[in-house]
Amino acid sequence: METNMKATLCEHTLDNAYLAHPDLRGAIVHSDRGRQYTSETYRQALSKYGIIQSMNSDGGRCHDNARCESMWARMKSELLYDRYNTESLTTDELRVLILEIFHQLLEQQEDLLCQRWASSYD
Repeated sequence: METNMKATLCEHTLDNAYLAHPDLRGAIVHSDRGRQYTSETYRQALSKYGIIQSMNSDGGRCHDNARCESMWARMKSELLYDRYNTESLTTDELRVLILEIFHQLLEQQEDLLCQRWASSYD
């Protein structure tokens, strides 16, 4: 998480994704036509990992990315803004809060999987 949308942020995201999931070759990354996604260095990073770039067909067509944008807006509303006063947080505090929320969600999913697994042996 950064306070800007520079190409280097997008490249670091690709690097981190590859470190976590080395089998990304052939994956498709969809984005809008922002400068950070059309930069030569970002396109080279995609090529390096064998990732296919997908963009909306014409600049300014928001509908291509509408479902993804809607999901992020809903997530921010339900998990952050409705529960926490984020306006008073620094960027670092917000970063920690988001990590804590995702950690809690992962623990909940893990608990559900364990319960489902245990009940299948009853």
